[in-house]
Amino acid sequence: YIALFSAIFGDKAREKIYDFMMSIGRQSDTKMEHNSFADQNESYEFYHAAGMNIRPVPMLMESIKLKSIEQYPEDIQKRILEYLGKVNIWILTPDPDFKEDDAGLQNRQKDFSIDWSCCDGRLCIRLTGRLDSISSPELLASYDKIRESEKFNSVVFDLKDAGYISSAGLRSLSFIRQSLENEDVSIENISDGNMDIFRQTGSDKLFKFI
Repeated sequence: YIALFSAIFGDKAREKIYDFMMSIGRQSDTKMEHNSFADQNESYEFYHAAGMNIRPVPMLMESIKLKSIEQYPEDIQKRILEYLGKVNIWILTPDPDFKEDDAGLQNRQKDFSIDWSCCDGRLCIRLTGRLDSISSPELLASYDKIRESEKFNSVVFDLKDAGYISSAGLRSLSFIRQSLENEDVSIENISDGNMDIFRQTGSDKLFKFI
């Protein structure tokens, strides 16, 4: 998405991605887990820990012609092809030497935790561990339970101990923001790496950073 939006919209790519994210709401066209990583080595480690081998192949081949981009001017077509030329498709195959005890998936789930407190109409949520497609449902479920028992009009997320935040994690934070009438959601103690993710996707426009 980032490659295509950057090629077509240039400096307005982040704004357009933000509009796109808001339009799809809770719906998603993929069920891939951990479909976005800040570091390629991290992604390799994750899939290997889950018992998968990875073989990257170029997304674009000389024999393939993308008719879907012919509607755009030649300069935009050139930029799209330039961006997509840097994209690889990963072919995942089971590792025959994989042992069940080597899986890190369960450990990732155990490493994630949510602590919260509510005072004077302000809900403070502290996240520990990765916020991704595995842990995001837990965050949303916990938030729904908190709403049933507490009254608040603003939310603050403390990300001091949070790990990597994936696209699924960003969506869960956006859903929580949309649940408040005044959309008053702040984020504190965010790492530089996660802040870059917010900026790259345009999500930095959704929240206050304190």
